[in-house]
Amino acid sequence: MTPERWRAVKELFAEAVGREGTARTDYLAGRCGDDQELRDTVERLLASHANAADFIEYSPVQGLATAVASQGRLTGLCRGAYRIGARVGAGGMGEVYEGWELAHPNICEVYEVADDEAGAFIAMEFLDGAVLADAIPEGGFAASAATELALQLAHAIAHAHAHGIIHRDLKCANLMLTTDGRLKVLDFGLARQLPRQIGNAVSAASLSEVGAIAGTLSCLAPEVLKGERADTRSDVWAFGIVLHELLTGHQP
Repeated sequence: MTPERWRAVKELFAEAVGREGTARTDYLAGRCGDDQELRDTVERLLASHANAADFIEYSPVQGLATAVASQGRLTGLCRGAYRIGARVGAGGMGEVYEGWELAHPNICEVYEVADDEAGAFIAMEFLDGAVLADAIPEGGFAASAATELALQLAHAIAHAHAHGIIHRDLKCANLMLTTDGRLKVLDFGLARQLPRQIGNAVSAASLSEVGAIAGTLSCLAPEVLKGERADTRSDVWAFGIVLHELLTGHQP
């Protein structure tokens, strides 16, 4: 279910829950039109609300999640900082899905991705430090310091690849050096998920479209510049660009 669909269901529920009898029926008929699936989802949510009102403190959002889960449509969606995986079981109160989050000490942590009446927002880790592009001294870091930072970046990239994620826009402007010397990878806005069955295989193609070039030109791998698909090796190329900057203070 798309975010737009979620908002439509929540809006209809909020408007319909205060109506009774034919007033509610007429309202749903008018708003849903021929979209029977939308109406069924809202009516299941309304029924759950009515059944629970007498003996529990009810959460419309929780009820909505249960209603959608009953349709088996949560797999592949993102909820907060979590990506929902395969359905692993079900019980009287709902269904159970596996899930995972991209947590790593060298990746900026995202706590929540949500949408409310004020608009969409992302709650993420606050980092005290400087963007790596501004922190590299003229002439680059000493070899030992550059090696330590490069190892931290390599661990972060390997972690992302192991979870089927390619960053696609690694560069010093998307890295941060904290005051305690920790490197943090930022901005997964162009990231893509590799198909689950191929994981971090270096020969696997990403979900990016052939012919579509996204990212920072000076850090893009040759195959991406030619309009071919990005894969994990494209991040390794960008890692090499960052390593060169760490050691010299400028791009190749």
